[in-house]
Amino acid sequence: MIRLIIAALALAIGGAWLRDRRAVRAVATALAIGVFGWLSLAVGGGGDWRAPTIPNDGSLFLRLDGALLLLAALISAAVGAWSLARRELAGAIVFGGAMLGAVQCLPLWQAAGWGLLPPLLAVALVVAAAALAAGRIPGRAADAPIPRLPTRSGATAAVVVGGVVAILVPELHAMLGGAIVCAVAAELAVRSRAVRRIPWLALAVGALVPVWWFIATVAGPSGLSLAALADGPLSPAAQTLLIPPLAVGALAIAGVWPLHRLSPVGTLLAPVGGALLVRLADGVLPDGVLHWRPALAALAALGIWWSAVRGRRAELLGSAALLGVASGGTAAPLAAGGLFIASALVPSIEVRGIERRANAALAPLHRLAWVAAAACGAVVLGGALGTEVTLATLAACGAVFGMWRVR
Repeated sequence: MIRLIIAALALAIGGAWLRDRRAVRAVATALAIGVFGWLSLAVGGGGDWRAPTIPNDGSLFLRLDGALLLLAALISAAVGAWSLARRELAGAIVFGGAMLGAVQCLPLWQAAGWGLLPPLLAVALVVAAAALAAGRIPGRAADAPIPRLPTRSGATAAVVVGGVVAILVPELHAMLGGAIVCAVAAELAVRSRAVRRIPWLALAVGALVPVWWFIATVAGPSGLSLAALADGPLSPAAQTLLIPPLAVGALAIAGVWPLHRLSPVGTLLAPVGGALLVRLADGVLPDGVLHWRPALAALAALGIWWSAVRGRRAELLGSAALLGVASGGTAAPLAAGGLFIASALVPSIEVRGIERRANAALAPLHRLAWVAAAACGAVVLGGALGTEVTLATLAACGAVFGMWRVR
C-alpha cells in the first residue's frame, strides 16, 4: 500500500512540473483513471481500499478494473518516457511512479490474464475519443471570469472573518452565522452605484435561516456543537426536510451549477459552501443526504457535463465536490472538501498566459493544484461508484471531457 501511495504522489508532483500542458493533462487523466480503478476494485473486494481482495473468478469487473489500472500505467509511463527523452527531470519522476504502481498491480493483472485486452481497448478508445472530441468542438472554451475580489475594506474583512468562522468553528451558530455574514458581505463588497443588481446571493442564503432556527430549537439544551448534533436529536424525517434549503444556500455560496450565477464572486466562496455541505449535511444530516442522494448525484453529474461543455473548470470542480457529498462515507466527503478548496484557489491564482509571462513561477503551483484536484476527483468518483454506478460513470466521462476541453 505504501508503494501505491508513493506512486500516486510521484505522478501528482512530477506531472505538475512537466513543461508541456498536454503532458500535464495526460498525467492527470492517468492518475484519475488509476485511482478510480483502484477504488472500484475496493468496492468489489471487501470495501477496504488499502488492501482489496482480488477475486480469481475472471469476472467482468475484475477485468475492467485491471484494464483501468493498466491504461493508467501505460499512459503515465509513456508520458514519463517522452518527457525524459526531452531531458526533463519531472519525466523521470513520472516514469518511476508509473513503474512503482505497475509493480503493485501485478497480482491483479495476473489474475485477470488475457481477459484484460478487450476492456483495455474499449476504455482506451473511449478516453481517446473524449480527448479528440474535446479538442475539436467548434469555438473556444472560455473559463469563467476570475472572481472579482472585494474592494471595500470593511466588507472585505467581513467576508474573510465570516468565511473563516464558518469553515473552522464546529458549532451551529458560528457556522451558519458566519456563512450568512460572508455571503452578504460579498454582495456589499462588489456592489456598484453605476450598476444596480438584485442581491441574489443574499436572498439565496436566506434559505439557511429556517434550517438554523429548526436545528437550534430541536437541539435545545443538548448542545449545538457539530459533535453533539451528530449524535442526534434530529429524526430522519427532519433531516430529509432540512437538506433542500441547506443545499440551496450552500450551492449558491459555492457557485455550483445550477445556482452558479447567483454569486457575484464566482467560486471564490466555495470552501464556505463546501463546509456547510461536508460538515453539516454529511456530518449532522446523513439520513437526509441518503434520502436525497439520487437527486444530488444527478445534479452533480449534469453540472459536471454543463461545466465541461462550457469550459468552466472551477465550476466543474464544484459539481464534482457535490458528487462527493452525495456519496457519503468517509473518504469521498473529505476529497469533496479538497475539491471545494481547489474550486476557489485555482481561479484566484490563474492568470491568462501564466506560463508565458513574468509570473511563470506560479505555473508549477497552478499545475500541482490541478493534478491534486484530479486525484481528489478520482476519490470522489470511486466513492460514488459504490452508491450510484450509472451517475458516477457519467460524471467520470464528463470530467475527462472537461479536462481536455479547455486549451
